Amino acid sequence: MRRRRLDVERLAEAQQAARVAGASAGRWWHRLSTAAETVTTEKSLDVLLSESIAAMRDALEVDTVAILLANEAGDELVARFAPGLGPGASFGSPIRAGEGVAGVVLANRRPLIVANLAKVSVTSSELRSSRLRSVVAVPIMTDDHPLGVLYAGSYELNRFSTQDSAVLELLADRLGLAIERVRLFETEHAARTGAEAVAIRLARIQRITAGLAAATTAQDVATTLVNALTEDSEPPLAGVWVARGDALVPMAGPAFDTGPVPAMYGDHPLARAARSGEAQYHEEPAAPWLFDSASQSSLAVVPIMLGPSCLGVIALAYPPGAIAAEERGLLETVVGQAALALERARLSATQDQAAQISAFFARAAKVLAEGSDLADTLQRLGTVALPALGDICLIDVLGEDGGIERMVALHRDPTRQHLLDQLRTRYPPQMGGPNPVASVIATGKTRWSEHLTDSMLAETTRDAEHLAIMRQLRVRSFISVPLRSGDETLGCITLVSASRTFDADDVAFAEQLAEQVAALVNKARRYDIAARTSHILQSTLLPQRFVEMPGLIVHTRYVAASEGLEVGGDFFDVVPVSEQTVAFMIGDVAGHDHVAAGMMGQLRSAARTLAGRVASPAELIADLQESWATLDFDRIATAIFGELEVPTGAVTLASAGHHPPLVIDAGTTRYLELLPGSPLGVLGQKAEPWRGELSPGQVLLLYTDGALDERRVGSEAAMAGLAAAVASDWYGPLDGNALCDRVVSRLSANRVDDVALLALQLTAS
Repeated sequence: MRRRRLDVERLAEAQQAARVAGASAGRWWHRLSTAAETVTTEKSLDVLLSESIAAMRDALEVDTVAILLANEAGDELVARFAPGLGPGASFGSPIRAGEGVAGVVLANRRPLIVANLAKVSVTSSELRSSRLRSVVAVPIMTDDHPLGVLYAGSYELNRFSTQDSAVLELLADRLGLAIERVRLFETEHAARTGAEAVAIRLARIQRITAGLAAATTAQDVATTLVNALTEDSEPPLAGVWVARGDALVPMAGPAFDTGPVPAMYGDHPLARAARSGEAQYHEEPAAPWLFDSASQSSLAVVPIMLGPSCLGVIALAYPPGAIAAEERGLLETVVGQAALALERARLSATQDQAAQISAFFARAAKVLAEGSDLADTLQRLGTVALPALGDICLIDVLGEDGGIERMVALHRDPTRQHLLDQLRTRYPPQMGGPNPVASVIATGKTRWSEHLTDSMLAETTRDAEHLAIMRQLRVRSFISVPLRSGDETLGCITLVSASRTFDADDVAFAEQLAEQVAALVNKARRYDIAARTSHILQSTLLPQRFVEMPGLIVHTRYVAASEGLEVGGDFFDVVPVSEQTVAFMIGDVAGHDHVAAGMMGQLRSAARTLAGRVASPAELIADLQESWATLDFDRIATAIFGELEVPTGAVTLASAGHHPPLVIDAGTTRYLELLPGSPLGVLGQKAEPWRGELSPGQVLLLYTDGALDERRVGSEAAMAGLAAAVASDWYGPLDGNALCDRVVSRLSANRVDDVALLALQLTAS
């Protein structure tokens, strides 16, 4: 700091005045100079100024010394110390530059000696009423900038000389140094403190921003905000409500359960903030609107806005008193980040929901392809629907008798499935009953509730036990949507949540889901009806019973394909050709449609007619080959024809491209070495006869290729698997009926071919 320079003459006058003041004044001067170099705080400056005034009064032997400090602009003075004017005396209002003695010194920045105050204009009323007769005043300067005025007064007229003025100037120079040091220190300290506060706020904002950037759901955003805003315990309480439709739903905060707040209605502080889009500050102690323990707190309610839309509200409870401007600024910054995070979470949720819908429809298509019947298909659909929406999935279908049949009742939590099983068996929905399903099916309109209250549960249950089960399920929200196909209501799908509240978006998704489920249900029902019709038709084309012959047991099976609706071309038959001999056959017409079924019926009739007229099975095949064009058959077929003499067990066989029969004895199996000729309808290899003998107790098993399922493992492995399955673990005599059951039990659930089995067994005589 540049010190004000004094000219040589004034310095000499000051030195002479100092010698006059004596040794005590010299010691005080030394202390003042040292203190002026070290003073740094307002408090230490007050001590310095007070000591300086006392010492100057003694050294100069005057009645009063005053120090008036200038404002930042340097155009006004305010008394800092003025002892000698009486207890509590001051100079009243600020003295402007140019007014009064001190004001003239401030304006001119030069010393002023007044020998007689009565002859000059005095601004201060206190100074006018005092007994002071003369004064001397000098400016306190630093780098040509006025810091104030040093003022000495006496009750004597013409008391001060230029030497006194020089001494005061020297003192003012030291005081200016001290005042400037304090102001610089305070400015630096204030800047440092402000910078630290800004750094703390920026670090806090960065932590909140980082947390919000990592949040993927609205719940994550709300929890991050609450944790970040209360991490320093001020504010001690915070809560976040997220906008859902016209309501604000509590998402995070202290333990409270106020339920949703209507955002568009009422005088609730959350509603007011949401409607206005402006922060609401309640600095007076208020009623516990939001937090039970915050009745004596100041409250800040800040809407989370994205453009004109309110996405939610943050509410905070502070200690009683004013909410600092810095804290308000922090909240304004935070809600801006929160709005972006909530919008990202919303977009992410929308994308996830769209992905769930797409995934559901893809899985639903697969379910329809894999389901064996309507019940199986719906059960699979319920399993697919649970991850998409809700904790409970119920699917109810109208039965042929007009009643409601609960086809699916699934809970995401396996430990609670038994509760749904009880509801399904003990309390199924009934038309006209209190269950919402009944009204949805009756009206064809969706029903849903954001919050299932206990009274609503009581209204929709039949008795106390029914209500108790519903309470154990802890249901919170539900959606029931009709399954409609055109103008027909097929049933209802109900989704129930125990963990969250369904909103309008969830209802829209559920209705879209129901459209797809309804289409699948309608298709599955039509498929089921068509399949039953096809299988009934198929069974009418096959023999319903055989002529009984002593010593012979015949077992048959026909299992339709699980995929497709058309009837197949598999057939079998047993025809008595004499009192002791039967002709038998098994075969498969190519294709799986009504043409194959029709041709199968004709082929079986033709073979049945020829069986009693030809000498051997091989001749029967030859006659069929010659008559193929005459019979107007346009497809090929494979078949085995045979004759069995019951008393002797003699067997004669011939094959037209069919798999060889299997002979099963207790613990052993073997395929007959039957050389196949060309399939029927194909000119080529002639069928060769095979002759052998069937012993009593043995089983001769004939089958169509559906029993092998060659497509999965190949012909050789499939035949080995069939032989192993029917040969193992027999205890006691063979049972042809049980043997056929074994073959059927190992069939794939997704069969594309029909299966026909014919088992012949001779009894012991």
